[in-house]
Amino acid sequence: MRLRSKLGLTFVIAYLAIFLFAEFLAFRALIFDTANSELSGVPAIFVTLPWSVMMGPFWDLVGFVKWYERFASTPALYGFFASLTILPGAIINAVILYYIGRAIDHFAAKPRNP
Repeated sequence: MRLRSKLGLTFVIAYLAIFLFAEFLAFRALIFDTANSELSGVPAIFVTLPWSVMMGPFWDLVGFVKWYERFASTPALYGFFASLTILPGAIINAVILYYIGRAIDHFAAKPRNP
């Protein structure tokens, strides 16, 4: 029995690359196009669905959103704190994708009778 799944790791790496690209787009908009950056975090929110929507009220209840709205002095720092709120959703999605790849590896590796 293998402890690692190559397909699962491939899924995780591909997902994290998409997430980091979405975060890069958000930070790029926050730094270089500050005037039009209201919706810059939407691609990252879409990538981390459904967890980003489910955890939003939790972060608001804990007071983290009010905290970073108060202490974030620049748009880039505001974006960094905002991306911390969707990071758990990205990690959960990466774990789910790993186990999906592992299950596919497991079922594909079974010998088949002709």
